[in-house]
Amino acid sequence: MPPMKTILLFLSYCIALIFKRTILNANNLFNYIRKELQPKSLNA
Repeated sequence: MPPMKTILLFLSYCIALIFKRTILNANNLFNYIRKELQPKSLNA
């Protein structure tokens, strides 16, 4: 059984990776939606 400190470090590392990926995905989605909405609002 590895020491508690190692487990906590590993967990925080995993959470940071997931968090970063989620933020990147949300950013891409936001940019995509903005790109999709722009031409329609210009035509209106």
